[in-house]
Amino acid sequence: MENFAEYILKENNYIKKIELAYYLHKKSNMFFDESVICKAELARKFIETMNLDVDENLIITACLLYANKKFMVTNDFEKVKIYAKEGAIYLSEMGFDNRFCRICEGVNRYSGLSPREPESDILELVDNLGDLLLSKEHKSNYDIQQAMQLLINENLKDINNKYMEQFKEFLLKEDSNTNKEDPSSKNVTNENVRDIQKSNKEITELFKYVNEEKPTIGGISRKYGFEKILLRKKSDTNV
Repeated sequence: MENFAEYILKENNYIKKIELAYYLHKKSNMFFDESVICKAELARKFIETMNLDVDENLIITACLLYANKKFMVTNDFEKVKIYAKEGAIYLSEMGFDNRFCRICEGVNRYSGLSPREPESDILELVDNLGDLLLSKEHKSNYDIQQAMQLLINENLKDINNKYMEQFKEFLLKEDSNTNKEDPSSKNVTNENVRDIQKSNKEITELFKYVNEEKPTIGGISRKYGFEKILLRKKSDTNV
């Protein structure tokens, strides 16, 4: 009989994978809120738009589960430092293999894992950027360009992240004159730019919707096609 780890990793349908993670939250009370969906979607757009040679299914699964021990109140820095490691231990107990757990633990660098799993660098990028894009109490959220500047110059300054340059290409707006005089690359460049602009717009709309409307998980699911995640977040404590 399959355990949960085997079941969710074998599931290749993006929407069904989100449903599985959500129902695990309902059953076990692991951390799962709208930020988890937003960050997973950010990772998916990044991987697909930039045609990264990675296991997308593995990374999306990790995005949905790495924060399972994250606390709703994160002003206790000691808890912030250990939630990824504690989450990796929990995932190991659920049957996930050592490499998957290391990927999840590597979302931040507090545990000092070495060598790092390369997929952890994608989690690190979407986790940091997602936090900057989502509103927090008493803090202003940033648009993508502001958030990327903070990510590059403050949050991950001097950090050797394997995917940083591609992430910058994915989200930073380039000079409109770039490649304007190079007809030999015009078709490829324009197609790539269109894909990036489309993803940028979709990501902006998703985070704007979450910040302004403060939707429940069910609200996000209905608006963005996650049809079967119907239970409202507000009712979670009553189940």
